[in-house]
Amino acid sequence: MKFTSVGQPATVQRFIMQRTNEEPREMTVEDYFYNYKGIELEYGNLPTIQCGPSTKNIYIPMELLRLSDRVQRVKKRLTDFQLARLIKAYYFLLHFDEESALDPRKRFERIEFMINGLNSSEEDAFLQAFDTEIGNRFIRLDGRVLPSPHLELFNGFSIPVKDGVWPLRNRVTEAPIKVIFGVISVNGAINMNEFRDPFNVLMRACELFGMEFARSYRNRAEEVFKDGWDTDDGDVSSLMPIINAFKKNVALTDVEDVRPLLIFVVPKEDSRIYAGIKVACDREAGIASQVISTKTFRRMAGRPENNAVAHNIFLKINAKLGGVNNRVLQRCLDWQKFTDHEKPTLFIGIDVTHPSSGDTTSPSIAAIVGSEDVAATRYSCSLKVQATNVERVFYMVDAMRERLLSFIRRTSLRPAHIIIFRDGVSNSEFVDTMNDELTSLKAAMNRLASDYAPTISYVVIQKRHRTRFFVECDEFARGKHNVPPGTVVDEEITSPNMFDFYLCSHLGAIGTSRPAHYTVLYDSWNLSPDDWQQVAYALCHLYARCARSVSIPAPVYYAHLACQRARFYLKEALSKSSQQMAVSGELERMVKVHENAPRMYYI
Repeated sequence: MKFTSVGQPATVQRFIMQRTNEEPREMTVEDYFYNYKGIELEYGNLPTIQCGPSTKNIYIPMELLRLSDRVQRVKKRLTDFQLARLIKAYYFLLHFDEESALDPRKRFERIEFMINGLNSSEEDAFLQAFDTEIGNRFIRLDGRVLPSPHLELFNGFSIPVKDGVWPLRNRVTEAPIKVIFGVISVNGAINMNEFRDPFNVLMRACELFGMEFARSYRNRAEEVFKDGWDTDDGDVSSLMPIINAFKKNVALTDVEDVRPLLIFVVPKEDSRIYAGIKVACDREAGIASQVISTKTFRRMAGRPENNAVAHNIFLKINAKLGGVNNRVLQRCLDWQKFTDHEKPTLFIGIDVTHPSSGDTTSPSIAAIVGSEDVAATRYSCSLKVQATNVERVFYMVDAMRERLLSFIRRTSLRPAHIIIFRDGVSNSEFVDTMNDELTSLKAAMNRLASDYAPTISYVVIQKRHRTRFFVECDEFARGKHNVPPGTVVDEEITSPNMFDFYLCSHLGAIGTSRPAHYTVLYDSWNLSPDDWQQVAYALCHLYARCARSVSIPAPVYYAHLACQRARFYLKEALSKSSQQMAVSGELERMVKVHENAPRMYYI
């Protein structure tokens, strides 16, 4: 019998009992089994299990059930609690069970063992029938490592990148001024005694990185706007009065162009509360927000200049408030070619996320992210809702026009080159998806000006593949014996018909690094292979959340984050009738952020 959901305890769960020649009557599950089955439950206080179709009220006590011997795969999305426990279990095995800690050397040995354990081709009738052999040797490749760039920080000061990581040195490229913070304690997550010291550490860390406040908070934490929000389900209507009170408090500051941000301290991660916060701040109020768990908040202790937690939180806050954490130095990786003020480049990242397995009602969400400055450090986003499990972006013309206009407004320049990085496209959809989206881009360009003709390049990035690289000599290994960041492979295992390459741009902290697979489908700029590899590697150093290179270029990463954020916006909308929302356009409105929301609200 199929599990449907968990019900109330047998002593509480009630249903209507209707038998032939008897009047319908209401009874508990416990009464039913005692009166009709002659079974006196021993654990009537345990929840019942609803089985079979959800339309039928079939509730069975736990003590009368047994698990099927068949292997059962969970297709539905895990709850936050289940996911957290799964991750904890994985890390426990990773650190305490040598067999499960698959660093590259162990993975190599395990694959080799599996291959050698296969039946030889002489003994396998199926392989002989197809005249096929299975080799037992790994493919030996000649890769190369791209030079690591230098990053530009405050006042032109630059620092080198080593193995995909760089020190912050207590400075970033640009930090905002006239900042005002407010703090909201959710469900009593912190009290005033717990609040003061961690908040002072965070404020001091922000000041060390160059952020300036409209009000001085140093050693005056009691003067910060503070309030409490008690909620079980993240109800937005109960949060809005608190946000409005903070906005009124900000208005009392006799300073123009202030940049307010609300810090929410939550007892633990809860997707419903997080969704309520982001809907209220991003969509309804248009104000920047940062959610911090109590556990993380308490870790901001000691010296601000050495507190990594405070530093990482600052990086996110800085990007949300319009700051820039770092730039790639123009003379590195031929970056000047792509950041030329005379012929600027617009970088676009596109991703489409689909509902989890088993969810047949939620729509797919497309995010089109585009750069807003010549240095490719700031990005804005267009969100579109479309039919479930459709990979092509339906409303691409409008989204592309929005990205072009945004770049032009912010830089007063027309892009001479447009490079699109597209995530999530399978090989069978390459041509159709590219043709549709390039047609939409050209239509958007014609709406701006009929004579506007920048170069266009279209690249697909794939991460869901089985290709892994292993170093042959230990002297070249980095981290957990992975290939060094910047490793490029563009021969032997690449396509004979298209230009593609593998780039491992990050330092693998756990397990075996997975390289990103880049396929250049269209390029009217006629860039060289070196150009493509260098621009992709450079963009992997511009992800604002951390001081390390990441596995895919920043525009694509941001598009993925924007899709995740939009999924939270839709939680409320999907509680209504999907047909009503399709007719009224409610879903499209639900992912539209406030005009005053931060440009990079999704960080």
